[in-house]
Amino acid sequence: LFVQFITNNSDLSDSYKRKIISIFKTALREMLKGSDDFVSIMQMIKMPKADYEDVQIFSIKEQRLVENTLINSKDKRALGILLCFYTGIRLGELCALKWGDIDFEAGIVSISRTVSRIKNFQQHADKSVLLVGTPKSKKSVRKIPLPDFLLKLSYDLKLHTQNENFYVVSNTNVPIDPRTYQKLYKRVLTSAGVKDRKFHAIRHTFATRSLELGVDIKTVSEILGHSNVSITLNIYAHSLMEQKKKAIDKLNELHVTHM
Repeated sequence: LFVQFITNNSDLSDSYKRKIISIFKTALREMLKGSDDFVSIMQMIKMPKADYEDVQIFSIKEQRLVENTLINSKDKRALGILLCFYTGIRLGELCALKWGDIDFEAGIVSISRTVSRIKNFQQHADKSVLLVGTPKSKKSVRKIPLPDFLLKLSYDLKLHTQNENFYVVSNTNVPIDPRTYQKLYKRVLTSAGVKDRKFHAIRHTFATRSLELGVDIKTVSEILGHSNVSITLNIYAHSLMEQKKKAIDKLNELHVTHM
């Protein structure tokens, strides 16, 4: 009934509906752990269809400006943004990342948790609390290879702590609040002189750049942790069209050269 109420609420945007139901699913997943009804209940919760028309991304120039600002920033927490640019992980997944999740020898980061801020139903307490739970779907639990330059930067940061259970961004045993990190992100954009965008635009940028470089759609989908490839296809149809144009240009070149 709750999911149906949110889905049919015309006062809420589609993206906000999805955010509410996603947090609800995360909380419900924790409460139903080990229950015989876990699978049947979770399958009943359907996410509202998303509007994929407005996909914000950073241009190459803008990304370069942001990266330069991150590298020169005195606040080392800002390097988490760089990690998102080259892995496509979500903000909650970044905040939940621990040093033990990074295998420096294999060059792989494991994504198995996410941080969400949820409503606190206890009386005489804070209105909301941070919840460290499992990601939104089974496919969201994944392993992502890291580029060498990012491994080196991460390793240099890790030298400041020996605790594998510390969170990467906060460098303590308590995760940073995603809202706090978003404020840091906004400051980085301002310092870089780049137009303000939602944090999720970094994830869209990663996917778009990957497709532009010729990475196949299934690989991009798996790195992003989408539950199925059709979601990736729907969101990044504009990028795929560019790839199709490049393919046809190659066929045109073949005709002109050899036919």
